[in-house]
Amino acid sequence: MTVLITASTQDLAAENIVDKIQRRLFFVESGMSFDGFPILRNADMLIARTDSDSVFSSGLDRITGVESIIFASRHTSKSGESTLTVHTPGNPLGEAKYGGKPRSLAIADPNRMSVALKTLSSLALERGLPYRVSLEATHHGPTEMKVPVMFVEIGSGPVQWQDDLAGDVVAEAIINAARDTSALRPAVGLGGGHYAPKFTDLVLDGEVCIGHIFPKYCIPELTESVMHLGFDRTQGSCTLAMIDWKGIGGANRARILDLLLGLGIETRRT
Repeated sequence: MTVLITASTQDLAAENIVDKIQRRLFFVESGMSFDGFPILRNADMLIARTDSDSVFSSGLDRITGVESIIFASRHTSKSGESTLTVHTPGNPLGEAKYGGKPRSLAIADPNRMSVALKTLSSLALERGLPYRVSLEATHHGPTEMKVPVMFVEIGSGPVQWQDDLAGDVVAEAIINAARDTSALRPAVGLGGGHYAPKFTDLVLDGEVCIGHIFPKYCIPELTESVMHLGFDRTQGSCTLAMIDWKGIGGANRARILDLLLGLGIETRRT
C-alpha cells in the first residue's frame, strides 16, 4: 500500500514535520508531480507538497497508486496550548467553513490513527516534550477524497509549529502510521469534548481503534444519515459505537441509542 504524506507550503508545522521525515528517510524524485512540486518516494511512502491550505486540498487521491493520505499539519487554538493531535476530517453538521462539504465525512483509517497517537504519546513522555497528546473530534475538510485521510498535527501557535523536537516526534508518528499493519477493532466515538479525552485513553490502552468522533456539541443536530456515514466511512467494517455516556446530554441519549439500534450498531459506554 502506498501512503501519501502531504504538506502545505502555507503551513509552518507541516514544513517542519516533513523536513524531519526527510532527515530520517532517504527520498528520491518519483517522476510524478503535484501542484508544480516533484513528488518524492521512499519505498511505499510518497511526499507531496501543495500551495493550498490542507483543509481545502483536492486531487491528492488521484495521484497514481495512493491508497491512504496523511496530512502533516498545524493545529490552532485560542488557548495556545502545546498539543500533538490526531483526527479524521469531516463536517458532521450543515456548514463547511473550513473545507469539504456540509454533512460529509472523509474516510477514516482508525488503525493508522491509533499507531500515530500511541507513538506521539510514548515519544512525548520519553523525550520530555510537555505537549498534550490527544485525538480530536471530526472536523474541517477535505471530505471528498476517495481514500482514507488523517491529520497529525502540532499546536497551537508559531512557537510550537517550529519546535524541532515536536516536529521530530510527529515525523516518527507519521512514519509509523504509514507502515501500520495492525488490525484492532474499529469504533466510532460519540459524546464528550472536542479533544476526546476518554476516547484518547481507550485508544492508548489498546482496547479499540477509533475513527470518526462526534462530540457533544454535534449530537443535537446529528442526523441519522451522517451517523450512518460515520460507520460506513470508518475502515474495517465498523459496527461498534463507544459512547461517552456522561458526555452526551441526557435529552439526547435516547435518540442516539435509537439511531444506533436502527443501524444495527453494538454500543459500549465509557
